[in-house]
Amino acid sequence: MGMKSIHILGILLVLVSFLSVGCSETPLSPEEQLRNIISEAETYLESRDLSSAMAFVDPAYRDESGRDFRELKATLLGYFMRHKSIHIISTIDQIDLRSENEAEVVLFAGLAGSQQETDMTLSQWRGELLR
Repeated sequence: MGMKSIHILGILLVLVSFLSVGCSETPLSPEEQLRNIISEAETYLESRDLSSAMAFVDPAYRDESGRDFRELKATLLGYFMRHKSIHIISTIDQIDLRSENEAEVVLFAGLAGSQQETDMTLSQWRGELLR
């Protein structure tokens, strides 16, 4: 698994936009909404659903290396083609709400090609780890 692919998957998980998340009697806080969105994005990544996963990325996306939305999508498609199985475990370290429509999330994620124990900590993970 290349570092570029891992970096791209990590970016996909943390560059989410605020979407309305299901209705409930008690409105969810922005932090709870972000946690739900990240969990949903992980589900799409694990199921290798390219269209649904890319819905979490701003079309104007550009990273520090100059990759744009189209290049991210192509990289993710290549990753899905090379890996028949994707399993993710993540821990949110920090959520910084910068404005009503912008947040920065520090997320530690483990990626592996085989199912691992769900109650495992990242330090026990047998796969790639990224921030």
